[in-house]
This record gives sequence, C-alpha cells and structure tokens, in this order.
Amino acid sequence: YCFGCCNNLTSITLPEGIEEIRPDTFMNCKKLSQVILPNSLKTICHNAFAMCINLKNIILPDKLRFIQQAAFYRCNSLKEINIPSSVELITVDAFGNCDNLHTVYCWPTTPPSSNGKIFDTTENITIYVPQASLSDYKSAKYWSTYASNIKAMPYTPETCTSLKISADDVYGDETSTTIYYEAL
Repeated sequence: YCFGCCNNLTSITLPEGIEEIRPDTFMNCKKLSQVILPNSLKTICHNAFAMCINLKNIILPDKLRFIQQAAFYRCNSLKEINIPSSVELITVDAFGNCDNLHTVYCWPTTPPSSNGKIFDTTENITIYVPQASLSDYKSAKYWSTYASNIKAMPYTPETCTSLKISADDVYGDETSTTIYYEAL
C-alpha cells in the first residue's frame, strides 16, 4: 500500500526506470484523477489502481506487457483506455466494475492471454481491435465473451492522415503535453 488510501493525492507522474507498479500501490486513492506512467513500465500488478474512482486520464506506455488482476478494478471514471500493442497478458477483472468504461482500443495483433473475464459487462462497451485480428479476438478464450462488442479499428496509425483536435482534448503541464484525437 505504498500510497494506498492516500485521500488527497490527485495526480502523480512516475519517473523513467520504473518497470513495475507493485500490488495495491495506489489502491483506493479516491481523488487520484491523472497518472503519467513511464515508458519503461512493463507490469501493472494486481489492485495497483483498484478503486481509484476518479481516475480519468491514464495512458498505458508502449512497453507495457502485463496488466494483472483487478489492476483498474472499480475505476469508475475511466471512459476509454488504449491497450498498447506490447501487452501480452491481461488477467481476470483487470478492468472489472469500471462502470463507465465504454471504449477500449486494443492494439495487440494477437489477443492478450487471460485467465478470466477482463471486463465485467458486455453492455455499453465497444472493443476496437486491428482489422486483421478481428476473428482472432472474437474466438479467443475469454475475449469471445465480448464477440458482439468487438469491432475493427476505425483507423490505424498507418491510415490516419489528419486529426481533429479541440482545446478540450489537450492536457499537459510545463514538461509534457498529451493530445487526444478523433480520426476524421
């Protein structure tokens, strides 16, 4: 519980070099709304961000390989998540009870392995996957539960030639800026 139940923590930037967020590290930090993860991160352990009910902004880094059990359990303010192409394993309930999670972009070309359901619901959630992997996801163990919710990516980095950006889509501080965009 390194920062667990730290009631006044609202944002955190983890430094480069960290490869793992240990179990329960930020569990139940109810005011935590933004997390900036280092590119070096490879593993998010179980319950790392569980019950961070105000977590809205988190970008999973490109080297991330493992998202463990209940890592984001009950992160009710998460509406969208991008799972990078490097992810190999997402274990049971990694995004369980994330009631407002409606859009998932899952970039791995091979469906990440799992040992149980990843999301709690098959209602009101759309899981976008690479076009060439659509049938693999729909038939993969544990992913097949969401078969009717799995759709081909509306765009890929290779096909996206222009961006529509509004002021509401830009977040940052004096050292970094993140832009969220919607393909045209």
